[in-house]
Amino acid sequence: MKRRSNALIHSLLSLFLIFSLLPMGQAAAAVPLTDDFSTYTLSSFPGGSSAYWSVNSSTAAANKIWKVQSVGGDQALANTDTTTTSYQLYNEALNYYDGSVSVAFQLTDPKTTKAGFVLRNVDNGDRYLADVTVNSSSSPTKTRLEIKKYNNGNGSTSVSIGSADYTGFITANHWYVIEVTIDSANQKITTNLYDANQTTHAKTGSNIVNTVSSTGAGTGISQFDNTFMLKAAKLGLYAVGNVLFDDFTVPSTFASAPALSITSASTSAVALSWSQTNGSTTYTVKKSSDPAGVWNIVNPTSVPSLSGTSTVGFQSTTVGVTCSNNICTYTDTGSFSSGNTYYYAVADNNQNAYFVFKSVSYGPGGLKGISDNGQVALSWNAVTNATSYNVYRSDTSGGNFTQIASNLSSPSYLDTGLTNGTPYYYTVTWSNAAIGESLKSSEATATPNMLQPPVVGASSGNQKVGLFWNTVAGATYYVVNRSLDNGITYQPLATIPVAVTESTYLDTGLTNGTTYKYNVVASDGSISSSSNTVRIIPQPLTAPASVTAAPGNTTANLTWSTVTGATYYNLKRSTTAGGSYTTVGTVTPSASVSSVTYTDTLLTNGITYYYIVTAGNRVEESTNSAEVNVKPFTALPAPTGLKATASLAQVSLVWDSVAGATGYNVLRSTTPQSGYAPLATVTGTTYMDISVQYGTTYYYTVQSVINSVPSDTYLQTETSAAVPKLTLTATNSIADGSVSLSWPAVTGAASYNIKRGGTTGGPYTKIGTVTSTVYTDLTPVLSVANYYVISPVVNGVEGANSSEASIVPQKQSTPSGGGGSSNGGSSSSDQGIAYVNRDKNGNVSLDVQETSDKDGDKTLTKVSVNTDSFLRGIDAVKDADAGKQKIRIQVEGKEPISILELPADGIVKAQQSASGTVLSIKANGTTYDLPIKAIDAAALAKSLGVDPRDVTIVVRIETVSGKLSQDVNDTASRGGMKLLGSIVDYSLVARAGKNEKEISDFKGIYVPRTITLSATADGSTTTAVRYDAKTGKFMFVPATFKQSSGKTEVTMKRPGNSIYTVIQNKRTFDDLSGHWAKADVELLTSKLVVDGASETTFAPNQSVTRAEFASMLVRALGLNTVKEGSFKDVAATDWFAEAVNTAAKASLVTGFENNTFRPNDTITREQIAVMIARAAEFAGKKPKEGKDSADKFKDSTTVSSWAKASVSAAVDAKIVNGTTDNTFAPAANATRAEATVMLKRLLQYVQFIN
Repeated sequence: MKRRSNALIHSLLSLFLIFSLLPMGQAAAAVPLTDDFSTYTLSSFPGGSSAYWSVNSSTAAANKIWKVQSVGGDQALANTDTTTTSYQLYNEALNYYDGSVSVAFQLTDPKTTKAGFVLRNVDNGDRYLADVTVNSSSSPTKTRLEIKKYNNGNGSTSVSIGSADYTGFITANHWYVIEVTIDSANQKITTNLYDANQTTHAKTGSNIVNTVSSTGAGTGISQFDNTFMLKAAKLGLYAVGNVLFDDFTVPSTFASAPALSITSASTSAVALSWSQTNGSTTYTVKKSSDPAGVWNIVNPTSVPSLSGTSTVGFQSTTVGVTCSNNICTYTDTGSFSSGNTYYYAVADNNQNAYFVFKSVSYGPGGLKGISDNGQVALSWNAVTNATSYNVYRSDTSGGNFTQIASNLSSPSYLDTGLTNGTPYYYTVTWSNAAIGESLKSSEATATPNMLQPPVVGASSGNQKVGLFWNTVAGATYYVVNRSLDNGITYQPLATIPVAVTESTYLDTGLTNGTTYKYNVVASDGSISSSSNTVRIIPQPLTAPASVTAAPGNTTANLTWSTVTGATYYNLKRSTTAGGSYTTVGTVTPSASVSSVTYTDTLLTNGITYYYIVTAGNRVEESTNSAEVNVKPFTALPAPTGLKATASLAQVSLVWDSVAGATGYNVLRSTTPQSGYAPLATVTGTTYMDISVQYGTTYYYTVQSVINSVPSDTYLQTETSAAVPKLTLTATNSIADGSVSLSWPAVTGAASYNIKRGGTTGGPYTKIGTVTSTVYTDLTPVLSVANYYVISPVVNGVEGANSSEASIVPQKQSTPSGGGGSSNGGSSSSDQGIAYVNRDKNGNVSLDVQETSDKDGDKTLTKVSVNTDSFLRGIDAVKDADAGKQKIRIQVEGKEPISILELPADGIVKAQQSASGTVLSIKANGTTYDLPIKAIDAAALAKSLGVDPRDVTIVVRIETVSGKLSQDVNDTASRGGMKLLGSIVDYSLVARAGKNEKEISDFKGIYVPRTITLSATADGSTTTAVRYDAKTGKFMFVPATFKQSSGKTEVTMKRPGNSIYTVIQNKRTFDDLSGHWAKADVELLTSKLVVDGASETTFAPNQSVTRAEFASMLVRALGLNTVKEGSFKDVAATDWFAEAVNTAAKASLVTGFENNTFRPNDTITREQIAVMIARAAEFAGKKPKEGKDSADKFKDSTTVSSWAKASVSAAVDAKIVNGTTDNTFAPAANATRAEATVMLKRLLQYVQFIN
C-alpha cells in the first residue's frame, strides 16, 4: 500500500472518530461503508488479567466504521455512575499511518476518570497509550496528557515517554478533543488538548517528545522511526469510567450487526429488511450513490444536539421502520434512475451499530430493438461505471428471460437467427467488479420481419444531404434516422410516406466537413426493416475546373475535370462574355472517368461562343466554372494532285500539300464515290498502303486537317489503283505427307506469315513465319483439304493475304507388319480445326480459327476446337513433366464476349491419358487456366441423356457492361469501395443440342484466373471479389497481387465460376487502437473475409462460436454455399445454416456422434486447429502430418487424440501457435482476434493472399 498524505489521513481519522461519538441525527462527515464487519477476537494487553480486543481484518481503516460499545449495559455516553461504566471506541486504522488523530470525549468526574486511546505497532505488537488524567492532589487541579509505551513481551512494564500539564482545564460533562500528531519525517510526537465547543484552542500543549533516536535510548521506545510510524495501526479509544487503563475490563462478546438485505427494487421503491437487534425499534437508514461520498438519512429522526448536558445518547424516534417477529423493514420511495447504483446502511440507534451495507443497481435505460429480416438490432444507453453488459431474451412479456449474450463491451447487440413474425422480449443488465450484475432493465420488444431493407443512396451539398431509396413492398411509411457519433446511436429525423417508385429526404442545416451516418427503416406499422448505412460528408459542390474548348467546323469541343460528388454536368452557352447563358447539353459520365467531353454542334463559323460548366447532383448545382470561348471556323479544302501507284501487295499514294493543314486523313474504298473508311492519318503528303488484297481495285481520297477538323470536299479528289494478284502454289510430298508452298517476292517485305485453314476463305491460323518465299508444312491434316494463304510484312506491318491455295495432302501407307500407324482418318467435320504449335521454349499452343457472332444485341468472338485437333494438342503435352502439361489457346477478337467450344468426348479421352492437362485460355484481357480434370464430361453427358460425342463444353468469358455493370458500381459505391479493374463474367456449360447444363462446381479444384490492373495496387486494401447478382453483395475471392512495370497482375483462385472484379476497400475499428491483432484484423475485414461486430467496432476479445468460425472459414475459402445439411441442431432458417452445411460438404467439419454440430458452443483451440488443417488440405496444400509438434507443449497430454495430428500439422505449418512457448491450451476458447489471425496465416499458407 502506498503512503497516504498527512492531510488526507488526518481528515479521515478525525472525522471517523468524531462521527462515531455524535448522535445519529447530527450532521457528520461521510463514513465509508463496507460489508466487512469481521469477527472480533481477544488478544492480550499489558495490565495483568485485563484484555484488549481488536478487529481482525485486513481491510484498511478507510473502509471501516467506528462504533461505541458500552461495557456495563448503560446506554448513556455520560453517566453519573462512574464506578461501573466504561466505553470503548474501536476501529482498524490505516496500516500505514502518518498524521494526526483527533478524539472527542467528556468526563463525568474529571478527578476520578480518564480518557485516552491506544496505538499498536502491527509489526512487533508494541502498544502506546495516550491518555488524559486529572491530578486531584495538585492545587489547583492539573490536567495531564501522557504517552506511555508497553512492550509486547512484558505486559506489566510501562515506560512514560513524556507528558504535559494543563492547569485547571478539564471540567465535568464538557466536550474536549485530544489530538496526537505523529511526524515521522522529524521523528516527533505532538499532543494538543483543546475545547471542542470553542472556535479556538483553550489550551495547547507542547511537544511531548521533540526528538527520539532510532534506537529509543533513554525513552523505552523501540523502532521509533519511519518504520514504526508507517506501521502504527489498530487504534482504540477508552472514555468515561473510573478505570480506563490501569484496571479496566472488556466483555468477551458484543452485539453483532445483523445482515442487511434488499428484498425488492423497482424504479420507484427499494425495500430493505434486517434482523431486529436486542429488541431495538429505532434505526437510522442511510443512502448514498457513492460509498466513499456523502451518506444521507432517508428516514426522519429526532436528533439531540451535542452539548454539555448530563444526558447525551442515541435514542431517537425513527420514522418508517416497522419491526415484527424479530424482522425490521423499511421501504425507500422515490425516483431511481436507470444505470445508477444506490447504497444503503442501517444503524441500531441504541448501539450505533451500522449493519452490513447493501447496494442496488438499476439496469441500463433506453433499451430499444430495430427489427430486420430474421434479426433484431438492440441498443441501449451506456452506463458510466459498466465494464460489460449482458442481454436476456424471452418469448413472452415478463416471462422467464434467458441470457443470450454476455460480457459485451459496447451498448449494442445483434440477435440473429430469429423467426420472422414472432415477437421477442429483451432486457439488459450491466456489471462491474465492485457491484457485480445490475437489475434487469425495462423490457423492450421487437418482431423480426421479412420486409426487404431499403437500398439508400445519398448526395451531399452545402450544409445538406439528400437521401433517396427504393420503394419497399409492404411498407406503409419510412423513418429516416441520423447518427452524429459514428453509428453508435441514431436519432429519428422524419417519417416519410411511401412513394410510387422512389422516396427522398433532404436533411439541411448541417455542418460542412462533418461525417454523418444515415439509415432508413421501412415499416408497415408492426414490423420494420433497416436499410444499409450511408456515410456521407456534406460539402458544397465545386465548380468544374480545367475547362477547355477547341474549335471545329461549326462545332466546339469542350472538356473539363470531374467534380467529387457530382453525378451530372450542365454545359451552358452564350454569345456574349459573362452571359446570359443557355443550357445546351447535360452530360452524365461513368463514375470511373476523370474528365468529361462534350461537342456542341450546328454553330456558325466565325462567331465567338462563350461557355461555362456547372456540376450537379440530386441535392444542388455548383457555381459556374471559369468561362472559356471558342470561334468555329471553315474547314480547309481537300488536297489536289492525288496519285496512286499499285505494285504487288501495296499501293503508293502522293498528293499536294495544303497551306495551314496540320495533317491529312487517308480514306479507302472498293467502290467509287462511296463506302470510304479511314485508313490512316499522316503529317506528310505520301502514304504506302500495304493492307491490300491482291487482284483488287481500290479507290482513295485524302482530307486536309486543321485543329482536328477535316475538309469536307474530299470526294472531288478521288483516285484508284488495281493491285496485282499474289499467287501461291502448293504441292504435296506423299513420302512424308508434307505440303510445300512458294510465291513471288513482294517489294519491301521483310518476312512472310504462313496461314492454314480447314475451309475455303478461312478462318486461317498462322503456322509459321519465314523470310524466304518458300515454306514446308510438315504437319498438314492428311486426307482432307488444307487451305493456305501468306501475308507479307512490310515495315513491321502485316499486309493482306495472298490468293488461296488448297490441297489434300496424302502420305504413303506403311507396309503391313511395319508397326506404323496412319495420321489421318478423322471422323470430325472440317469445322473446329486447330493446329498444334510448339515455340522455341517448348510451349504448346492451339492456333484456332475465330468467327464473329451475335448474342442478342451483343457481339462475340467464337472459337471451336474439334476432337481430332484437341487430341493432337493432348498428344503434344502428355509426356511433359507434371505441372507443365499446358495447352495455350488465345482468342484475339476484340469483342466483349469470347466463347471457346471444346469437344466433351475429347476431354473424356484426354482425362485417361493426360489428366493433368491445363487449358490456358487468354481472352478479353484475362487468362483462365482450366484443368480438364475439373470437368466431369462423362457425367455431364449422362445427365443430358446423350453420348459425350454429342456434347460441347462451352467456355464463356464476358467483359460486363450495361445495367449489370452499373449494379456492380452501385454496390461498391454504397460500401465505400472503389472498383480498380474491369468486371468479368466467367461461365461454363455443357451443351447438347438445345439442352444445357451449367458447370458451377469444379469438384473442389481451385481454378486460377488472372486480370491485369493498369496501376500499382496496395495488396493490403485491394481484394478480388465475386458479385452475387441476386443479393447485390460482394464476396471475398482468394487472390494474390504481383506488381511489375507500374501494373498489377491479380491471380484469383476459386472452385467455381461467377462475376469477378477487383476493389479497393479499407476498414478500421475504434476498439482496435493499440491491439496486437490490429493489422491482421484490418487486412481480413478489408478483404471481406471477416465482418466487424458493428460499423465501428470489432470486439476483438469476444469469444467465437463454432458456427461463427465455420462461416469465417467458408468465406475465406471462397466457397459456394449449399442449403442442404444433415445436422439435427442446424435449422434451415438459422443464419449460419448454409455456411455450416457447406463446411460439412467440404469435410471441413464433421460434427458430433449424435449428428449434432453444436453451433452455439464456443469453439476451442484444438477444434480450430482441426478445421484449419482440413481447410488447408481442401485448398490443395495439406500440411504434413506432424506427430511430435504437439508433444513439445507441456500440456500435450490434454490434446484430444482425434485432434493431435491436426494440432501438430497446424503448428508445423506455423498457422496455429501455442498460447506460450510451452503451452497449447487445447480446450481454451478462441477470441475473434485470435481466430482472425489464424485465418490470415492459413490464407497465406495456401497462397490465397500475399
